Amino acid sequence: MIEKVSFLGISLRTRQRRRMLVLAYYAVVLLLIAPCIWKQKVIPGALIIQTMTLGGFFGGIRAEGVIKPYSEDIREPGYSGIQELNLNGVRAFAVRPLLDEREVHERDHAHYTAYRILRLSVGIMGFLYVAGMIAAPTFVANNISNLLWIFIVFVLSLPQSVILWTEPEPLADPDLTLVPQP
Repeated sequence: MIEKVSFLGISLRTRQRRRMLVLAYYAVVLLLIAPCIWKQKVIPGALIIQTMTLGGFFGGIRAEGVIKPYSEDIREPGYSGIQELNLNGVRAFAVRPLLDEREVHERDHAHYTAYRILRLSVGIMGFLYVAGMIAAPTFVANNISNLLWIFIVFVLSLPQSVILWTEPEPLADPDLTLVPQP
């Protein structure tokens, strides 16, 4: 599922590096919204642009990220199945490669895990929201759109983060195959 071996100059070969990338990503998201929460200011245009940029930052829901696009084979109605040489190097947007069975299983498992994490997160965020409305109602009311933005970016990036966090280490010897124990 991981399409690249490095991203923004960070090697993605080890699990530790991928986990550091995920933690750095969420730290940057929090640093971007912290001034808005501190000043109790809402900048809707910037939040919309950042949602589109940061929500698909790792890929998965868009092309050109670390994670392969999740979509299945999208073909034009008149697609004949003949492969063109593509000598001019232009990327064909009408046809995306299919995910193999292992990648489909990994994608499905990542989404299942993400929804389990999301279920717990929604409970915690709901509790914090109610506690915040009791303790500081004006602060929470003034920052509700900023808090909602954090939640939307979290939801959009969670499956990709799960894949980056849980992807196993590559084998040292490419001739060996890792067989899971029953």
